[in-house]
Amino acid sequence: MNLPNKITISRIVLVPIIMAFYMIECIPYGKLVATILFLIASTTDFLDGYLARKNNQVTDTGKFLDPIADKLLVMAGILIIIIDLILPLYVYILICALIFARDYLVNSLRQVASTKGVVIAADKSGKLKTVLLDIALIGMMFLGSNLQENWFSGLAVDIISYIVYFVGAFALFMVIYSTVEYFYKNKNVLKGE
Repeated sequence: MNLPNKITISRIVLVPIIMAFYMIECIPYGKLVATILFLIASTTDFLDGYLARKNNQVTDTGKFLDPIADKLLVMAGILIIIIDLILPLYVYILICALIFARDYLVNSLRQVASTKGVVIAADKSGKLKTVLLDIALIGMMFLGSNLQENWFSGLAVDIISYIVYFVGAFALFMVIYSTVEYFYKNKNVLKGE
């Protein structure tokens, strides 16, 4: 097994560890540790792809595992931020509905394309969506860890919150935009259906 695939697998292994650190209240600085681990896991998403392309080590195993690792990490992040209910519950429901609908639609389009011998690669808007989601989730987890430890208060928390909410809103916009873009760019796949 090559290094990029090992990095991808490490991201999958980190998911339950991140969740445990964040959710078990008796762990000192658990939420902060989980946030740092999430940050590390998010950066491995770019590291494994970069190394695979640079060293000509792109494999079918990597193509299979990488999107699974990405989805598991994002789903874990969403579940984690729901715990602290920093935002109203309906906002979390909207976030989950948009992200899951996007993944389902794009994966379905890819399946139809594969039956026609067409490969739909990830594009820049999808990658930007992932980066923004990761940043927003890290920011929300940091706000949750601040609830546990009270490092910042008042104006500092307000400023951090507004930045995180802005990035999160932009990430959700990119979820919608990238979905529309996938279907627009690949509309020929659905012709004749």
